[in-house]
Amino acid sequence: KVSLDKLKSKCGMISSVNAGKVESDKYESPEYKLIMAAQKREELQQEGDLLDETIQKKEKEVRSMRKTLMELRQRNTSFRASFSKADTNGAKAHELNSLGEKVQTGQGNLVKAKKELQQLELSVTKDTIQLEYLKRGIDCNENLKRKQFLQKS
Repeated sequence: KVSLDKLKSKCGMISSVNAGKVESDKYESPEYKLIMAAQKREELQQEGDLLDETIQKKEKEVRSMRKTLMELRQRNTSFRASFSKADTNGAKAHELNSLGEKVQTGQGNLVKAKKELQQLELSVTKDTIQLEYLKRGIDCNENLKRKQFLQKS
């Protein structure tokens, strides 16, 4: 801008000097043409600088968008692959099957153990009740024997 202002002031000075000369309106001095060309060149240079700056910004945006696009493509590929059918003959499938069988066997054993535990608890309860009846029966028999003994004496 400083050089542009200098050129404009030079142009104004030359114009004022040439204004004193009485010549035709179409005639332009070589200095005037030189100054006008310099002004035009400076304006074009500034416009070019602005365009370069805009181009650099746009190129940066394009690089960023390409990077984002690549990331999205990679994620879509992995997401799509997650929906593919599993290999039923692979090592992981065999491992899954064996683990499933172990779980079923373990659950079967657990059910059997629970049933056995219930039967044992029921048996213990019955035996406890029978023991109580037997204890009461022994007590009753002893009381009866004592009464008979006391009656005999």
